[in-house]
Amino acid sequence: MNIEPVFLAGIMVTGLFLFIYALWQSVKNPLIVYFLTQFTIVWIFFGQYILDPAGLNFKPHAVVFVLAVLVSFYFIYKNFNYLWSYKPFRYLFIFFLISTVYAIFYKSDFRSSGYMVYLAGLAPLVGFVTGLMAFKGAFSGLKLQNFITLFSLATLGYFILLIISVMAGTSTVMFMEGRLAVNGGFSGGDFEGLLLVILGGFYLYIQQNRDFRFYNIARGAIIANIIMLLPLILLGIKRGAIISLFLAAHVPVYLIFASKLYHGKKVEFIKPGPAMIIIPVLLVGLAVVAIFSPEFVESAIYNISQRFASTDMLDVRMVNWELYNRHWLDNLDFFKVLFGFGVDSSREAAFFLSAMHPDPSLRQPHIHNIYLEMFYNYGLVALLFFIPLISILFRDIKDLFLNNYNTFTCLGLVVIPFFLVFYMEESPTVPSIITFFAFIGFLESLRGASYKAIEAK
Repeated sequence: MNIEPVFLAGIMVTGLFLFIYALWQSVKNPLIVYFLTQFTIVWIFFGQYILDPAGLNFKPHAVVFVLAVLVSFYFIYKNFNYLWSYKPFRYLFIFFLISTVYAIFYKSDFRSSGYMVYLAGLAPLVGFVTGLMAFKGAFSGLKLQNFITLFSLATLGYFILLIISVMAGTSTVMFMEGRLAVNGGFSGGDFEGLLLVILGGFYLYIQQNRDFRFYNIARGAIIANIIMLLPLILLGIKRGAIISLFLAAHVPVYLIFASKLYHGKKVEFIKPGPAMIIIPVLLVGLAVVAIFSPEFVESAIYNISQRFASTDMLDVRMVNWELYNRHWLDNLDFFKVLFGFGVDSSREAAFFLSAMHPDPSLRQPHIHNIYLEMFYNYGLVALLFFIPLISILFRDIKDLFLNNYNTFTCLGLVVIPFFLVFYMEESPTVPSIITFFAFIGFLESLRGASYKAIEAK
């Protein structure tokens, strides 16, 4: 597409002013930058499958990330003492500083994109700070409820855009190897899993706080989103995501059950609520599909059962993990125990080790395990990355047993186990790290602000 230079200059100037305006508004209202950051993966989709086909070579996710970096470092500068007093931030900030030193002096030159090595420590810090500062001021239930409404509608808008993109031919939805694939990748990964956790938590919150203007809109949007997410997760048949969601969802349930037994309280089961409409809707939908396309239902059930029964993919990863660990131990010394092999070294090792396999199916670009990857790259320094998550998790468990918990505490007890379990078989991308840490920071912000509001009463 040929664009007149004057028109292009006008677009660029307008975009610059919009960026400055967004920066200014985000400083005044941190929820704005958190909202934009949480949808990082949606912005990637929007740029690749909506703007690119229209001839606009624009990357909105990069702009959002730059905005998040500027706003988060402004918050760090203005509120450093407040943030430093919070231990999870302290660990992530130190990890960022050390990782930056690694990116300059101690890195692999395996990948041509040199800037990627700087994101290893920057991404979790920026994501966490944008979420953590969302409710630094006084807690406002109405503000949160309006945010939930906007988030739910924006998520619904993403699914509508995806459908339009598929109809226009710029996106693809098909079955590959018996599994649902969207734009060439199997659906139901970490993005859909995290989104399902967020929407489920938001639904529980609005059910406890129904007295706001947009309650019916928010509830309807959340239920519609969940109805669309569940088939994506189930038909994508990513065992790691399904197992992680199943295990993580049961963590707060069992802990609350154990806490009530410990304190000698009566255990009550949750009464069916409006969300139960999801079950009959899905059953009716399944029945309709079964009537008009019984082969599809039979094939889907067979593929899901076969996927869980098969150990082929696990065997591939076990073979590569064995090679990887053997190579690791053979080259280990005291320095590398403390500081690892350098940023991106894990991907280089995984690539060349798996490339030795004569069978192409055994070759992998990374090691598919966040723990092996992080400790190989950073040595014991990688603990600075994991300690914030573990400390928040144990504090939430402690609060739950002290009967000092709320919806956000329980949501943290789902999202952190989901992260820790899911990435035992995956290596996270930078957008995934940003969105996970942004939501964890957001939960911490809500938790702290809501407790302050209770204390002020």
